[in-house]
Amino acid sequence: MSNLILILDDELSYANMLSELLEDSGYVTDVCTNPHVALERLQENSYGLIISDFKMPECDGAEFILQLRKILPQIPVIVVSGLMGKPDLLRVANIGVELVLEKPFNVPAFLDFVGEHVQRGDESVADSSLRVEKTETEIVAEYPTPLKFLADRTPSSKTFLNHLWKRVDKSLHTILHIPRGGEVDLIAREVAQWLGFSGSDPLQFTYGQLQSEETLGVIKSFASNGESKIVILNVPEGTTLEGPALETFYEWTKVQFGLVKHLRFIHALPNIPDAIKSTSEEPLLLPGLNERLADLSVYAKKILADLPKERSKDLTLEAVKLLLQHPWSGNYSELSGSLYRASVYAGNEKIGVSALGKAIEDQHGDALPEASNLNLKSFLHAEQKRFVRDHLGEASDIEALRELAGSKADRIQADRSPLEQPLLFSELTSAK
Repeated sequence: MSNLILILDDELSYANMLSELLEDSGYVTDVCTNPHVALERLQENSYGLIISDFKMPECDGAEFILQLRKILPQIPVIVVSGLMGKPDLLRVANIGVELVLEKPFNVPAFLDFVGEHVQRGDESVADSSLRVEKTETEIVAEYPTPLKFLADRTPSSKTFLNHLWKRVDKSLHTILHIPRGGEVDLIAREVAQWLGFSGSDPLQFTYGQLQSEETLGVIKSFASNGESKIVILNVPEGTTLEGPALETFYEWTKVQFGLVKHLRFIHALPNIPDAIKSTSEEPLLLPGLNERLADLSVYAKKILADLPKERSKDLTLEAVKLLLQHPWSGNYSELSGSLYRASVYAGNEKIGVSALGKAIEDQHGDALPEASNLNLKSFLHAEQKRFVRDHLGEASDIEALRELAGSKADRIQADRSPLEQPLLFSELTSAK
């Protein structure tokens, strides 16, 4: 029996991710994105295992496996897919599928099963001419500049970003249906690049804060100097957004349009009330990171590369497996916080499964506070904490903060953590 593994998935980036995972573990793979092409290859080449997606536009996994069984009745098959209903499970069970895994899946169990059917490193079948190019070609990026902050390795993220560009290019408001902890800050920074708002950090508010005239005054004060700005509007953890809150703000921006027309408001919402759907265009949906594992891999590399030089390090293979099998319900926020902490726990070594596992368990961080009102001092203090976290991470030390603070380093209080420092640039507000 051959040791070559055929991976079939219409999402090329996901197929490539599986291929890289298996090849890093010593296996030889062949990647395919079309079930009809896969069936042709099965008649031309020898394979020891098939790994197939279930939801595919050309034909679903059950239809593919039925055709496969006519050619190779005994070859083992693993189905890796998103949520499958009971009828789907019964269909694949009746046509002899050995294993069904839901995305994201348990990587060690997956590799153990693969090892039961094929051996590692059979160079005699490692013919690169069999393989599809490992680049994403199905969807063309339509945004104006190459990505600097975001990842678009999956069709869903590339589609999202194409629609995002069309929306922000022509609209004052853009509503995103984005999961908790999603990469909202990165989206805002990318949009700023697209629109030429260079050197401008986004502002961030909650809808509760928008009920205050003081908050609206803060927005107007930034707008009045003519600076182009991205404004993120979101909902704190544990609360929901009612339609009138958004409708009221929409009306306010219409009244103030002459002042705020050079701003862009990005509404990042984990839930979309029905009232909102009639207020604007259909919200743009960004799936969670557990549905975009190729994007997750890109983000992990960027986060680790951006760490201070003394903390920059790689992941061990076992840690990579944990990275791919963890559900990341907190999305980008959980991923970045966990990798920051893991780099500390790892000391001078590579980030291993122990350090990463401990970092994932040690969840902590501040939710954006809800408030009935907001003044400039509290806003600037919240922005200072966010700036420190973005540049130094959750586990930053006082010396790193002193270097970041520059001429204001003498205002740092040694008995407080970097995230709990008083406002370092207090001269920006009359409140001391």
